[in-house]
Amino acid sequence: MAKKPRISKTGLSVKEKDYIYNNRDKYTIEELAQRLKKEILLVKLHIQSLDSNNFIKDSEEKLEYTQLDLRKRSEWKMFQEQFTPEELVYIEELYYRYIQQFKGDVLTTEEQQIFQILEITVFSNRIKRQMMVDEEDKIRINRDLESELNKGQTANQVLIQSLHNRLNTINAARNTKLSEYDELIKQHGKLLDQLKATRNQRIKSIEDSSKSFVGLIKSLDDPAIREQIGIDIEALRISTARAIFQLKQPHKYINGEIDFPLQTGQDNDISPSLPLPQLNNDDEDEAESEDE
Repeated sequence: MAKKPRISKTGLSVKEKDYIYNNRDKYTIEELAQRLKKEILLVKLHIQSLDSNNFIKDSEEKLEYTQLDLRKRSEWKMFQEQFTPEELVYIEELYYRYIQQFKGDVLTTEEQQIFQILEITVFSNRIKRQMMVDEEDKIRINRDLESELNKGQTANQVLIQSLHNRLNTINAARNTKLSEYDELIKQHGKLLDQLKATRNQRIKSIEDSSKSFVGLIKSLDDPAIREQIGIDIEALRISTARAIFQLKQPHKYINGEIDFPLQTGQDNDISPSLPLPQLNNDDEDEAESEDE
């Protein structure tokens, strides 16, 4: 009878971790564990930790995907005709933030509201920039007016009247811009309330439908809820497997004895798809020698 290969239950070395990282797309978890002579669960948990460390990279890829997706839309062509390149960059960033906030769960009506919010935000920023330019012009005109008035009788009255007229024009334009800005801010707040109300109503409908078993099944029609439930179940399964793996490792108790906290057959039914640590002949000899 052929002797089973020795399976190490110790942690992974740096070299072994590099090997798993470089070959995880080439080999299955079982094949990697066999090549490294490591427990399958140990290799699986390490690969899952690698995936969790790629969240930042995935976020950057999602940003790029969202930008590309936005540029394919007919609304993007309209934006290009209305806004400057700098404003288009701002629109892309703001659009991604809204989509990220709603976790991609956006209906067509809600997306149209987001587009309107983006337009209003850019237009309101334009008005604020124009008002800043007007304030700079007022400072320059007042400086010229003061300089001309200080000349006394030799002052150019035509120039003074012209400067007064420019100040009146700027003040009148400023009042108009303030009214436009206030109206845009009101529309912006109204759209945000509508967007929030639309989403709250949809979420409330989902929550109400989950009061019964039939309603709970019906709520699974929502892709976001279905995805979140799948994530929660997978997280629970991984946590259970990790706890079982740790409990089957040698543990030194407070009285100095070393034993396995979990060594009955009952736990084998908890996660049959994940192999649990097993002692081979050599490990049994080592355990017996330690007991002696």
